[in-house]
Amino acid sequence: MQVKRKGSIMAMDIGKWWQSILTANELRKIRASQAVQMKALEFAKQKWGQVFPLVGGQIGAGGEGGRLPTEYSELINLFQPGGQYGAGGRAEARRGAREALASGQVGLTATGMSSGTNVAGLRARAAADEAIARKKIEDERIRLLGGAYGTAGGARLQVRGQDIARQAQLLQTLSGLA
Repeated sequence: MQVKRKGSIMAMDIGKWWQSILTANELRKIRASQAVQMKALEFAKQKWGQVFPLVGGQIGAGGEGGRLPTEYSELINLFQPGGQYGAGGRAEARRGAREALASGQVGLTATGMSSGTNVAGLRARAAADEAIARKKIEDERIRLLGGAYGTAGGARLQVRGQDIARQAQLLQTLSGLA
């Protein structure tokens, strides 16, 4: 503060004095407001510290594999290469080829045409028929595998959608607590 002398009366610069009082009062208000905000923050921290352990496992819990029924994995494994699907058909194709070869050899022997060339042609024909049957089985397996992947993917998307809806509802509920 500045003190000015005017004759015998000392006068203070009232404007600056008033400004310093206002500034001091504003600082007190700001500090009081900050203290209230700190208490509110501490209360919220304590409240959310109690809520988050209850719902923490729910937020971010995806359906990527945990909640998808195992039947989908079993279905996919059934149609995977080397899986169970088609084993009976492949065995039947192999048995049919052997029977055709045996019966053809008997016929060739009975007619006297069992030369090496005729038997080789018969074997080639039996192998080709078996390959065609196996190819049909493999094509069907691939088609069914694609369907199994599509079904599992649709189920996975549905589970994800349900998870997202559940998380949105949970976050809406939590925001209502604030």
